Amino acid sequence: MAAPQPLPVQKSSPTEWEWAEPPYLRRQYFKLLRRAIDKYFPTHTTSVDYAAAAAAAAAAKAAPPPPVPPHEIYHSPEEIIAMASAIQKTYDEDVVILSADGVRLSVFMKNGLARPWHYKVTPVEETTAAIHRLMENYPPRRPSDHDMGHMSMEDLEARFGAHNFGSYRFGLEHTPSDPCYDPDALASGTPGYLSADVLGGEAIGNSFRFSDVYRFYYATAALAQTIGLLFSAVDPDACQRAQDRFHALLDVCGTLNTLHHSHRDCSVGRLVRCNLPRAPVDAVAAAALAAPPDDDDEKYRGGGWVAVCCFGDFTGGDVLLPELDVRLCLRPGDVLFLRAPAAKVVGRALAMDFEGSGRSSIVFYN
Repeated sequence: MAAPQPLPVQKSSPTEWEWAEPPYLRRQYFKLLRRAIDKYFPTHTTSVDYAAAAAAAAAAKAAPPPPVPPHEIYHSPEEIIAMASAIQKTYDEDVVILSADGVRLSVFMKNGLARPWHYKVTPVEETTAAIHRLMENYPPRRPSDHDMGHMSMEDLEARFGAHNFGSYRFGLEHTPSDPCYDPDALASGTPGYLSADVLGGEAIGNSFRFSDVYRFYYATAALAQTIGLLFSAVDPDACQRAQDRFHALLDVCGTLNTLHHSHRDCSVGRLVRCNLPRAPVDAVAAAALAAPPDDDDEKYRGGGWVAVCCFGDFTGGDVLLPELDVRLCLRPGDVLFLRAPAAKVVGRALAMDFEGSGRSSIVFYN
């Protein structure tokens, strides 16, 4: 394992760690991109009634959840291939996915990470390098059964190596599964704690591990900046609510400032998934909705959007939305914005297997 490198020198302002934003970004970019999304992006209207599905989910929220059949958690390669074959629409281009009642469920942008920069630069290469450095110095957590699907631990080790697969969950934590969870503190108004993965994994308080996470956030400031720029065009109101909430949390949760490297960033957490073939994407939606139980998802999350990007040298790995009858060709540089409550109430989102040296993804949730 490589020795930890020294921390970068901290500068006076998070904006100094970002890419310089050209004047057109401040003057007209958001207006133009919003207009393009609203008027010129192809649309895919589904048969799902979002309002009815949300109401049914809310009604069932108070009832004990029924046992989940195994086939709804695990999907064999044959099942996923059959789902992909049954889907009528495949998109390898920009698309806006709408519900039957007109709610915007998802926005898919081809080469979205280069759009704010007029396709001159993109944070893909530096983010890919940052993920590799993170995995070398701080191996990811082993996946749960839900993430592994039908692959055994031995199969994953043979394909990717002993420490080259798993996931990280960085950011504020609200769920009892995290060692840092304290229900008494949350009840008294504390907004949450940095997750155990930020603080050193199983060895909480491991300063070397924390420095690895800090360097990862530092190296991906331009990515966070780009996601924030695109989010402000996808849903301006939700982006503003998320930014307001994020900066309010910065005022009351000082530890969150250590992961704040971009003035555009409004995500309270990131889920980083490394080399997990056939991992269900709906797990990220569940992560995004890990709010205190007495808070309404939409209100608490400022709209509940997640942004998904992938990195690596691979082919395949398409995202399937079976209930929406959509298949998306998500590749490095593309961005998928998904309304997290939509994923919760209208069905599954699955990633197909991939071929190549590796595939990692980063999910921003707010």
